[in-house]
Amino acid sequence: MNKLTPAMSPAIYGDTYAAQEQLLDVYLKNNVSTAMPVVVKKVHSPFIDVAPVVQSVKTDGTAIPITDNDIIHNIPVLMPSARAGAVNIKWPVAVGDYGLLIACAIDITKFKNSRAVSPTQSSRRYKWSDGFFLPLDFGGFSGDFEFNGDAKWSGDIEQTGNLKVSGDLTAGTISGDIKSITTGGAPTFNGIIKDANGTLHTVINGIITA
Repeated sequence: MNKLTPAMSPAIYGDTYAAQEQLLDVYLKNNVSTAMPVVVKKVHSPFIDVAPVVQSVKTDGTAIPITDNDIIHNIPVLMPSARAGAVNIKWPVAVGDYGLLIACAIDITKFKNSRAVSPTQSSRRYKWSDGFFLPLDFGGFSGDFEFNGDAKWSGDIEQTGNLKVSGDLTAGTISGDIKSITTGGAPTFNGIIKDANGTLHTVINGIITA
């Protein structure tokens, strides 16, 4: 049986409009993908494989198991980027991560492989295989910006306000008008400092030696 053939008889509906509505609903379900929650099943950078997390149900309400046949392969991951990639944020993606699979309206195969303007490869439209994965976590939120995990910054950072560090702080060069440094313990300084007159001094274990 062709998958476009609805698993129902339009004759059971009381009017033509209801029957047409049901036929359209079946057609859209089989042919138009939009967005759905998924889980990462495999990571092979720059792509991942994902699987649905919401099961379909039969007419009797029985859930249809999600199997390996439902896995969608070679999905690119959305990461914030601007200024032609000069400014970007990247984070690791792991098996078990949840997110949203967003289907595109056109075949993006050539574009996702080249990451450049490309012609469409087929007339395929609104399919999960032409989707992007958007990592998401809806396990709760707070009033503060929270970052959990290791981070690597490349570029300048300008801080307005106080900076609180609970662990170790390692810096190559600290310059500017430093008014005070307050600590809760006994800090140890090593390196070279320059006084207000421009004279360089060597500091070893917090003691100025020269």
